[in-house]
Amino acid sequence: MIKYKISFLKTQHFLKKIKSFYPALLLLIALCFNSIFVNLQKLHTQDNTKIAVIVPVYNTEKYLTSCVNSIINQTLRKISIILVDDCSTDNSLQILKKYEKNNRVKILQHDHNKGGSAARNTGIKYAISMFKNLKYITFVDSDDIIESDTYEKAFEEALMDDADILAFAADTKHPSFENNNGLDNKKGGHKPEDKVLRNYNLHDRVKAFEENEIQTGFPMVWNKLYSTKIFREILFMEDLQPHEDLCFNAMAYIRAKTIKFIPNVFYHWRIYGNSTGDTTSQEKSLKLLELSRSHIIEDWKKCKVPEEDIEKI
Repeated sequence: MIKYKISFLKTQHFLKKIKSFYPALLLLIALCFNSIFVNLQKLHTQDNTKIAVIVPVYNTEKYLTSCVNSIINQTLRKISIILVDDCSTDNSLQILKKYEKNNRVKILQHDHNKGGSAARNTGIKYAISMFKNLKYITFVDSDDIIESDTYEKAFEEALMDDADILAFAADTKHPSFENNNGLDNKKGGHKPEDKVLRNYNLHDRVKAFEENEIQTGFPMVWNKLYSTKIFREILFMEDLQPHEDLCFNAMAYIRAKTIKFIPNVFYHWRIYGNSTGDTTSQEKSLKLLELSRSHIIEDWKKCKVPEEDIEKI
């Protein structure tokens, strides 16, 4: 009888101890479920991402929030946003960290300043390694703004013709832009004709590059979707800034079997500062332009572009 009583008392004591651990146990269970939920969300994002939007960031605290919000608020939800901080010295990184809980946002950091091309390459490598169903990669500069339906409509148009490159219109107008250095839509914008170029040879691809990038004076990458397969062959030249967009597009056009242009104005390009530049910066720009040309020639020779076309560049 006494043995039973002792056993009963021990059981009660054990149950009281267990009861005292209930709050901690419940918290642990909740944390486990939350971790599982977050990981499932990440896996869902990785499986469903069709477009990766890469934003190189360097000292743009004044405009960064409006830029990132315009991407997060896209009507197409199957996008992932990769924000690459290139060692900013202002509050840009602190602003980016406000978005880190968003499961569609990934923040990457450089340990030292490497330049915009390197930041884009960092984002590209991450996107290709993480998103197995990724169709396109695109870019936004961290002081610009895009329309809320940009990627929904652009993605639909690209899929319609299985485009390797989809280019859309851009301008320098937006209600939030203060004067924007006095530029209007005609001076600071670009509106391509509605057309599709497909199954064309290397000579025609060079011609398309000249007509749509060089002659327009608008060889940008942020007004385009690029097929992921292009980035399995080329990245941005990190020794070029400016003119990295020109060089990249020259190499991308050669690899694109289908290029589509639509006249929709989706991108708003902010321009500020002295646009003329001093003599030193102009001399540097000319040297970089020549370096860009040498990179293009080297790449086009590898791709067996006709010699007469290479000579024109």
